[in-house]
Amino acid sequence: MDNTGNIFGQLILLAFCIAPLICIAVMVYAINRSSKEKELLTLEMRTILSSLLPVYHAPFMTYYVAQRKRPFVTAILALFLGGFGAHKFYLGESGIGVLYLVFCWTGIPSIVAFFETFMSVVSTNKVNRAIANEVADLF
Repeated sequence: MDNTGNIFGQLILLAFCIAPLICIAVMVYAINRSSKEKELLTLEMRTILSSLLPVYHAPFMTYYVAQRKRPFVTAILALFLGGFGAHKFYLGESGIGVLYLVFCWTGIPSIVAFFETFMSVVSTNKVNRAIANEVADLF
């Protein structure tokens, strides 16, 4: 009996040592990915603006700024309400948001949303690129 408790204690200690390392690795990956995503968004915006007549630049930016999603809001929603899929609904991914709602009682969406908090810039910039293309199609 004593040996089982000792092994269980060592597993708990190992989990508490590995969990921060996994979080740090995810954060480093997210920072690298977010800088690449930001460059892609900037390039996409330059391409769209160069394809539009100069008279449409201001209306395009007005529509885009009104519809774009903010990474900070996505991160806050993922961190605090991610288990219910609030960040997915905010990004317009309602199908996945409903899936989060259905399985919220298991706790798994909360764990996934915690890691998605670090990836919020990446997912938000992908949505913003799609929004920019949709707005550009109006002109």
